[in-house]
Amino acid sequence: GEKYLRTLNVKCTSAALKQHGLGVVASSVNVSYKILAKKFQQFTQFLAADYVKSLLAKEVRWYMHQKNDGNSIYPFERAASLAKEINKQGQTSSGITVLDQCRIFLTEMGNIIAFVRIMRASKRKVLTDQMPFLPSSVDPMLGKIDFFEESGSHAKFEMEVCVTAILNKPDPDYIRAFVNVFKGVVSKSDNSFMNGFFCMVPALCLCWMESSLQGKEMMHKKNITKGGYYVDDGFAVGLSFCLSVLGQVKQYESLNWFKSIQSKYAADEDDLVEKKNAEEVKRNAKISAAKQSSWFVSGTNEKEQDEDYDELTMLKMMRKRLEGNRREMAMLFFSLHGAQSFFKDIRSSS
Repeated sequence: GEKYLRTLNVKCTSAALKQHGLGVVASSVNVSYKILAKKFQQFTQFLAADYVKSLLAKEVRWYMHQKNDGNSIYPFERAASLAKEINKQGQTSSGITVLDQCRIFLTEMGNIIAFVRIMRASKRKVLTDQMPFLPSSVDPMLGKIDFFEESGSHAKFEMEVCVTAILNKPDPDYIRAFVNVFKGVVSKSDNSFMNGFFCMVPALCLCWMESSLQGKEMMHKKNITKGGYYVDDGFAVGLSFCLSVLGQVKQYESLNWFKSIQSKYAADEDDLVEKKNAEEVKRNAKISAAKQSSWFVSGTNEKEQDEDYDELTMLKMMRKRLEGNRREMAMLFFSLHGAQSFFKDIRSSS
C-alpha cells in the first residue's frame, strides 16, 4: 500500500476550476450522471434476480404480518438470517459475496453523488472569490449595473447584460435533478420487484459493518492491500439516494432498525457482564480454596486458574468486539441521518 493518503476536497477542485474554467463542471456532472445511471442499472438488475425477489417478497409479507400484530421493530436475528440466505447464492466472478456486491453498488453511487456535491461547492467558492473584483455599484438584488457615468456605449450595454445574466442565473441543484430523473424512469417502468428493498437495508447494514471492521483492521497491518480503508461514508449516501428514488424512506423508518440494534447490543453487553462477574466470582473462590489446600495439589489448581484466566480473556475480547460493532453501527446511522438531509427537500416537495 501507499504511505500517503490521497484526498479530494473543495480546495483542490476549486483551484482546478480556476485553472481550467467553470466549463469543467458541466462536463464532470454529465460524466458522473452516466456512471451513476450505469451503477443504478446494475443495482436494479440485482434486485430483479429471482432469488432476491422471492426473499424480499417473503420478508415483506413477514414484516407486514408482524406490523399488523403490533410488532414494529425489525429484529436483528431476522436481518442476519436474510444476509445468510442471500449469500447462499455463492460469490461473484470477482470473489465477493452477492450482498457485498450490492453494498459496493450503493457505495459507488454515494461516492459519485459526493463528487457532484464537491464540484458544485467548488463552483460556488470560485464565484465567491471573484465577487470582490466586481464593481461596488453592482446590486444582485436589483440586477442594475452602472460601470460608467457616460451612457450610450454598446460595449457597456453588452457588459451589463452579461454580468446581470450571471448574477441572476440560478445555481442548478444537480442532486435534485438526479433524483427527479431517476424517479421518472422508475415510475414509468415495472418496478414491483423493488418494493421490498427497504427490508434488505438491515442486512446491508450488517454487511457494511463487517466490511468496515475488516478494512480498519487492514490499516493496522504492515502490508496494506486495496481492502484497507478507515472510513466509508459513500454507502450511507448511496443508500439514502436509492431510498429517496424508490420512495421508501418512510417504510425504512418504520422498521425502527436503530432501536433494534441498540436493544440487541445492550442485551449482549448485559449478558457478557453477567458472565464476566460469574467467572470472576468462580475464579476468586478457586483461589481461596487453593490457598487452604495442601501443597501437593498446587499443580492442579494452577491449571484450573489458567483455564479461568483464558475464559476471562475470551469474555474481554468478546466485549471489545461488541463495542467495535456498536461504534461502527452508530457511525453508520449518524452518516445515514446526515445523508438523508441531502434529499429531504426533494422528498417533501414530491
